[in-house]
Amino acid sequence: MASLQNAQIDQTYSALLKVGDNGEVNATPKAITGGDGAATNIEMSNTATNFVSGTVDFTGSTVSGLPGGATADVPNIANGGQSVPLSSYGSATYWHAASMVYGRPNISLPAVDQGTNEMLLTVFNIDSTKTVTDFGIPMQVLSNDTLHVGIYETDTTTGGPGLLVKSVTQAVTTADNNTWVVATPATTFTPDADKSYYIGCMTPGGAAAGGLGYVGGEGAGWQRFTNTNNASVGTLLAVNTLYTSTSGTLPSDLSSASFGHRDELAFFAWK
Repeated sequence: MASLQNAQIDQTYSALLKVGDNGEVNATPKAITGGDGAATNIEMSNTATNFVSGTVDFTGSTVSGLPGGATADVPNIANGGQSVPLSSYGSATYWHAASMVYGRPNISLPAVDQGTNEMLLTVFNIDSTKTVTDFGIPMQVLSNDTLHVGIYETDTTTGGPGLLVKSVTQAVTTADNNTWVVATPATTFTPDADKSYYIGCMTPGGAAAGGLGYVGGEGAGWQRFTNTNNASVGTLLAVNTLYTSTSGTLPSDLSSASFGHRDELAFFAWK
């Protein structure tokens, strides 16, 4: 940085900063200019400094003292927002669908192509204003099995399921056949505001033992699909449910997993 020491004022005054009107600094914001009157993007008073145009670049700087702002929720097409008290059928009968469902579909059992140790996952439409105390899973139980339920953060690279953040296991027996199995985690689950999630379920016995429920693809909202071939315009198959093999327990990280898919939507619920 060059010094003005011993420099003549008439030769260096343009390098100085001054109040635009050559007056004193007071309560009225005034433009700050170079000594020759060249404009800057700064106004200053004895109580405030204003940047009136251009860009203020704090790269490499530490800014302190600013009030903390709220973290925005990741947008969801649905978030289970309606929580008004309802009693027409008894309060215990009311749930939130984990994924957006359209129309008035029936739940079918068991899920198509549900193999042994195979986990089925769908997008979990929920935001940080909600807290989950129970999961409700419609099931066909033909022999005793174990239901595994997991919540996975969305991986920011692939947009698919990533790290496991909540899990619960629930023993099921043939007495649970064709019922809503309630799985209650040891602690409640509240989503983070800046994250989105997937919900997945798995039974070691698969459809032959602990079958999961689903609704037809016509009852689900979707974005990703396959046209089955690129040669002509034809039937679209939505990617509503992801399928992935496990070792019989929930994987801790699915960010590198490979998936099959179905257009039917595995149906999971929560309250």
